[in-house]
Amino acid sequence: MMSDADTLVEKRNGDRSLHFDQLAAIRILHVEDDETIAVLTREMLEAQGWYVDTCSNGTAALEKICSDAAYDLLLLDYKLPDLNG
Repeated sequence: MMSDADTLVEKRNGDRSLHFDQLAAIRILHVEDDETIAVLTREMLEAQGWYVDTCSNGTAALEKICSDAAYDLLLLDYKLPDLNG
């Protein structure tokens, strides 16, 4: 019998299953110009085992997105110094 926790561990995504142990491999690009918020967010996400790459403006974010780096999630500040999120 599966527990509620076991049921929550698996998520259907198209033709493949994403299991809890695979969530640790998630790569996040966090774009935030406030250094305090950026550091706190990074610490919280990394404590969950996720890889976090941070940049402080939209131009740097676009450069990272256009590079060979692959991200599973983009976490954007809406009001950036050079571009809006």
